[in-house]
Amino acid sequence: MSLIKNVDGIINRFCQYFSGALLGVIAVVCALQVFCRYVLNNSLSWSEEIMRYLFIWLVMFATTITVKHGSGASVDIF
Repeated sequence: MSLIKNVDGIINRFCQYFSGALLGVIAVVCALQVFCRYVLNNSLSWSEEIMRYLFIWLVMFATTITVKHGSGASVDIF
């Protein structure tokens, strides 16, 4: 049982770090796109698509973290 908890902790930690790295890359690419568009007057052709795919992966990895901690969004009705 200890081995399962250890592996689970390693996977959870990896998901946390990888999600943070993805979020950082998205922020850098977005800032680069804004800089190129407004300062250089030349938009990057690949930035929006790469940010879309990175965001999809970010949501998948971040969802595993929220499920593990039981902190997902919920709606209470009556």
